[in-house]
Amino acid sequence: MAAITRYVNVNSTAGGDGTTSGAIGVNRAYSSQNEMEAAEQTDLVANGDTFECICSGGLDSVPVVFSGWTTSASNTITIASSDFPSDGVFDSSKYYLDKGESAGAVLIISEDFIRIQSVQFQRQSIATSSALRPCIQTTSVGVGDIRINGNIFKSIASNVTGSVSAVSFDDSSPVYEFKNNVVYGFSGLNDFGVGGIGGSASIDVYNNTYINCTNGIASKSTYLCKNNIFQDCANDISGVSNASNDYNLTDNVSIPGVNSVSSSILTFKNKASDDFALLAGDTDAIGAGIGPASDTNVSLVDIIWASRSGVFTDIGAFVFVGGGGITVTADIEINKPVFAVESSVTLPQPVSIASLEILKPEFVASISITSPVFSSAINFTIDKPDFSASISVTDQAIRSNVNFNIAKPVFSVESSVTLPLPVSSVQFTIDKPVFNVFIVASQPVPPIPQKTGKISFGSLGDGINSFGFAGNGNTSSGKL
Repeated sequence: MAAITRYVNVNSTAGGDGTTSGAIGVNRAYSSQNEMEAAEQTDLVANGDTFECICSGGLDSVPVVFSGWTTSASNTITIASSDFPSDGVFDSSKYYLDKGESAGAVLIISEDFIRIQSVQFQRQSIATSSALRPCIQTTSVGVGDIRINGNIFKSIASNVTGSVSAVSFDDSSPVYEFKNNVVYGFSGLNDFGVGGIGGSASIDVYNNTYINCTNGIASKSTYLCKNNIFQDCANDISGVSNASNDYNLTDNVSIPGVNSVSSSILTFKNKASDDFALLAGDTDAIGAGIGPASDTNVSLVDIIWASRSGVFTDIGAFVFVGGGGITVTADIEINKPVFAVESSVTLPQPVSIASLEILKPEFVASISITSPVFSSAINFTIDKPDFSASISVTDQAIRSNVNFNIAKPVFSVESSVTLPLPVSSVQFTIDKPVFNVFIVASQPVPPIPQKTGKISFGSLGDGINSFGFAGNGNTSSGKL
C-alpha cells in the first residue's frame, strides 16, 4: 500500500502537480483544495493507496466537493494543514477555508472514509439571505465513517433568516466523529454549531468547545455528547435524546448528565481574543471529564496535540497545560546509595520544574518519573554511578526543555524519554562514560514539528566501545 501525499499552497498558481509544497515550478503545490480534488480523484481501493492532502498559506476561497473517489476503511482520504495554529487560536495568516457570503457549504463531503484534521474554517452570511451556509456539509456519503477532529470553526456575521453552521450532517448513513473542535460565533437566529437531519446516524461528539452559538448541538438524532464546553450559548444541546450524554459543562442552569456541570462560567486564557484554552482557575472543567481509560471514544490528544490519558480528563477541546497557573517544583536528591536505588515520581498538575539528582550510587540507579500535564523544564543529574544508570521519563504534555547530565558512569547508561508533543529541546550530556552509552528519545511527529535532539560527550575513557542515539524519528550509532 502506498501513501500518496499532495500539497495545496494558496500562494501557488494553478497548473502544478501538487507533489511539493512550493509555489513555483512544474511540481508546485495546487492553488486550492478544489483544484487538488478535481485532479486527484481516483480509486484508492483498486490502487491500494491512502491519500493525504496537506494545505498551507492563508485564505482558500474556492469551495470544494469530494466526490468521485473510491475509498475504504484501509484506503482513506485525509485533509490537514501544516500551518494550523499551534495555540489553537484562529489565525488568518494560516490556511483556512472561507467562501465569503456565497450560499452553500465551503466543503461538501460526498465520499466516506474522509478525515478532516487541523483545518481552520470561517463562515459569513448576509442579512437578506435565507440560504444555508455550513462550513462542512455531508451528503450522499455512504456507510463508512467520517472524522472531523481538531479543527477551528468561526462565524463572523449572522442573519435572522438563514442558517450558518460549522457542520451539517445531512446523510444519516455514515458513522461520524466530531472531536476536539473549537466552534464559535454561530449566533444568528437559526445558527448552530453541529447538527443536520440526523435520523439514525451514529455521531460521537466529544471534547468540543462551543462559544456564543444560538444552538451548540442541534439535531433530531441520538448524538452521543460528552466532555463538551458550552459558554454564551442560548441552547447547548437541542433536539438530542441520548441518555448516555454526560460530562458536559455549561454556563446555563442545566444540562443533561449526572456528571455534567451547570451554571459554570469559565475564564479561558484570553476569551476576548478567541483563545479558549483553559486557565488554572477553570477548575470546573479541569479533570472533570471522562478520560480515555474509562471511555475509548475519548481522543488521546487535544486540538493542539497535547496528550489525554487516565480515568478522567479535561472538558473541552483543550487539555489544561498549566501556563499562567499554579507553579510546583519537584526536587529529589539521592546521595550515596550503596546497592540499588529505585525512584518513582508522579508529578502533580501543573509542574513548572522537576529536578532529580543522584549522587554516587555504587551499583544501580533506576529512576521513573511521570508528569501528567506540564513542566517547563525537567533536569536529571547522575554523578558517578559505578555500574549502571537507568532513567525513564514519560511526559504527557508540552515541555520546553528536557536535560540529562550523567557524569562518569563506569559501565553503562540507558536513558529512555517519551514525549508525545513538541518539545523545544532535548539534551543529553554524558561525561566520561567508560563502556557503553545508549539513549532513546521518542516523540510522535505532530503536524508542526518543533523539536531538536542533542547528545554531547565529555572526555572519553579508554574503555568506550560504542554509542547509540535515537530521536526525532532518526537513529544514529557508531564507534567511539
